[in-house]
Amino acid sequence: MTVQRVGGWHGDPCRGSLGLLPSGPDPVGEWLVHHQPPAVHIVNRGGKSKGRREKRIRLIWPGGNLLLIGTLSIPGAAIRPYAGGCSAKKGRDHGVQALFLNLMNVIVPVLICAAIGYGLARFDAPFDSKTIRTIITNVGYPTLIISHLSAGHIAFDRFLIMAVAAVSSVACFGIIGFAFLKLMKLDVRAFLSPMMHANVGNIGLPIALLAFGSEGMAYAMGFVVVVVMSIFTVGMWIPSGRFSLRDLVTSPIVWAVAIALTLLGTGTQLPKPINGAFTILGGLSIPLMLLTLGHTLAALKVETLWRAVYLSLFHIVMAAAVAFGLVHLFGFTGTERGVLIVACLMPAAASTYLFIEHHVPELAHEVAGFILISTLLTVFVLPLALTLWVN
Repeated sequence: MTVQRVGGWHGDPCRGSLGLLPSGPDPVGEWLVHHQPPAVHIVNRGGKSKGRREKRIRLIWPGGNLLLIGTLSIPGAAIRPYAGGCSAKKGRDHGVQALFLNLMNVIVPVLICAAIGYGLARFDAPFDSKTIRTIITNVGYPTLIISHLSAGHIAFDRFLIMAVAAVSSVACFGIIGFAFLKLMKLDVRAFLSPMMHANVGNIGLPIALLAFGSEGMAYAMGFVVVVVMSIFTVGMWIPSGRFSLRDLVTSPIVWAVAIALTLLGTGTQLPKPINGAFTILGGLSIPLMLLTLGHTLAALKVETLWRAVYLSLFHIVMAAAVAFGLVHLFGFTGTERGVLIVACLMPAAASTYLFIEHHVPELAHEVAGFILISTLLTVFVLPLALTLWVN
């Protein structure tokens, strides 16, 4: 149902859009707070109000994507459908087009950053990947986690529900991925970590906010924290071939998550100067990581590209099967269901590449190709999933 707006905003809802997501170094930054689902459009009955009336409403974009279900308390107002002559077919077409445009606004900046890294390699520009990896793991990601989790925009119960589902999904990806890699006689140390960790951060979070609003963001953040912790623990142990309790205890990522969850659970927020500094430092991680990924793609050979293609296709099939199973296992419906499906269908996480480049450098270019092809396929897979499955 589309509802008409009062108070000077009488635009045709057929002309609305989902809003363009910004491109920048921190895709989950300030727009997280400011770009929320639109306000409810109401029409005043006229006359004097006779008390407040509660209306249970659904706010839907012209394309049919459900963004908000809730109870609205309105003094003397009625909610009515907009009779603007916008056909259902045109609305659906508009919604798909808008979704595709917004998805491109999320993915294209990722590809541009990787392309710049590729260009640096082609021009033999100095590039210290070891220093960059140290900055990302010890500074970038810890500050990113603390600044966003402690911002106070996440419901703790929703966070925990999705965190449990995320642990289950990572475990399923790991088991299925391990069996597949053994069957195909591929190097487990190189390919298992990107196979089992989805890019739910710089791609998944914007999509969750876009499709499900702030409620979806709360669920998605639970998924993100689990995956990030797994990447910087399990994702580090697999390529290195060893488990280190010392690395776990001293990991800045683990401590950052512990601090962030403490702040979130107690409702405490960081002082503005510290939060501002953490936001700036956290913004370093994603672009530096993508530059490193693109830099390695310069070593990718055409004859090995087919491997990246079939790994990416298998990753999509595996993700869809795991999402289907977990949705029924946990009994998820509505926003929970949608966020879980979207998170599982995300491409291979680029951050897993940092440790593969360090421990398995001879296969780093093939892993980079897998991550790149997996990201490109998201442009086609996600709109289909949201249109045919989630909705």
